[in-house]
Amino acid sequence: MRFLAALPLLIPLLVPGAVDPVQGQDVEPTASRTDLVDALEVLHAWDARRELAWAAVDATALRSLYVRGSGAGRADLRLLRAYATRGLVVRRMVTQVFAARVLHREQSQMRLQVFDRVAGGELVEDGHVLALPSSLPVSRDIELRLGRDGWLVAAVSGSDPAPRTARR
Repeated sequence: MRFLAALPLLIPLLVPGAVDPVQGQDVEPTASRTDLVDALEVLHAWDARRELAWAAVDATALRSLYVRGSGAGRADLRLLRAYATRGLVVRRMVTQVFAARVLHREQSQMRLQVFDRVAGGELVEDGHVLALPSSLPVSRDIELRLGRDGWLVAAVSGSDPAPRTARR
């Protein structure tokens, strides 16, 4: 879901003189169209694996998506366990990307800036399906590293609320 939601925003981010939807400022492209599309595909695949781990309430699978010692991984595991303790299962999670930018890219690592939110999904409690609430959009930097089993999240920084221009 993340990849499809971001498609309309890709072209303005890569056109010189375009307005950055995250910062509202003129930007120069920092990556090729291919790098950005590839990065969004990595993020989309990672999100799909995370969604499966959450739906199965599988802490081992969730932990395997993060670099060992990742603070973001520890936080995600704490949240999964808190939901499980309350008898809640997140069966479906929809992430919406408003903007994305490749900040750094090498063969086995990349850093992205994304402006996104959880746009809903399904939450199961005692056999009843409830709506997973949407979150406020946030801007964050995500550092990924290529491991034996695919891309892993090493760090997530930022998590700031939406810029003023996006809240209107």
